[in-house]
Amino acid sequence: MRSIAALSGLVAMFAASSGADAQTAAEPITWKFAFAGPATSTNLTGGLQPWVDDVTRDSGGTLKIQVFVGSVLASIPQVYDRLINGVFEIGYTTQASYGGVFPGSGVVDLPFQVNDIRKGAVAFWNLYANGTLASEYAKVMPVALYLYPGSGLQTRKPIKTLEDLKGMKIGTQGVINSKIMQALGGTPITMTTTENYEALQRNLVDGVQMGFTGFTQFKLQEVTNYHLGVSFGTPAGFTALNKEAYAKLPAKAKAAIDRHSGEPFSARMGRALYATAETQYNDVKAMAGHTMYNLEPKEFARWKERTKPIAEEWIANTPNGAKIVASFKEELTKAGDGL
Repeated sequence: MRSIAALSGLVAMFAASSGADAQTAAEPITWKFAFAGPATSTNLTGGLQPWVDDVTRDSGGTLKIQVFVGSVLASIPQVYDRLINGVFEIGYTTQASYGGVFPGSGVVDLPFQVNDIRKGAVAFWNLYANGTLASEYAKVMPVALYLYPGSGLQTRKPIKTLEDLKGMKIGTQGVINSKIMQALGGTPITMTTTENYEALQRNLVDGVQMGFTGFTQFKLQEVTNYHLGVSFGTPAGFTALNKEAYAKLPAKAKAAIDRHSGEPFSARMGRALYATAETQYNDVKAMAGHTMYNLEPKEFARWKERTKPIAEEWIANTPNGAKIVASFKEELTKAGDGL
């Protein structure tokens, strides 16, 4: 028979354990997630929020994640530094917002590489997972890397050849997109997505480089008529954790994050962004006065040839550039994509 002292000890241990469990269930660790976009964004509703829900559910009550939309916690160019400094525990942002920090990740911006961003997102994540890009993200813990739809040409008149494009003023974003447009004979005019509508309306540009994610939100169907489906490059985005915050999590919370992150999360984001672009493409296609078209194969080959020096320059100016390009192409092939 156990002694009263021993039984008392067991009771005390049970009570302490039950109390700890009750406290864990009642008071989970709360993380802040900085999402510098609108609450209706497909990034959030189709990709990020489902991940939050899955992680929260599988954490067994140990972790709660609160998403802050807009610039409440940080604007896109502030997310990375504030994430590192522990202002919040999770952040969503884009690599292009931090010049020089993610040079190798710029491989996804190079022209005519990715045909399907669902598979491209998997290839991009695996480019990090296989160590090729690991050093660029050493200060944070990435949980997803993904791509946005390639920026096609949205114009008021059809562009079917290089000769048609010559001299046209085209709104572009980013250094590589501007170089692409210049190489093809167009005149790049650097502007933000929010400036596209007014620039087209006021005839300051003849068209813009932009995919169909966010196309109808910015009402570009009102100021364009022709939509050339050509993937110049695929802008990148990523979601990452504060490394120190992750290290302090209970085992159940870590396991939940690990289970739903990496390739599965990247693929989920790819699917969400692809679905948005496809929906908006079809919506615009069904509108009167709009024409969707592609380049003829021989003409497409001319465009690829014209832009080859851009990739060559990138390789020459980027540490391990040739290795990164080769590895990305290999991962795209494994994922079943690539032009």
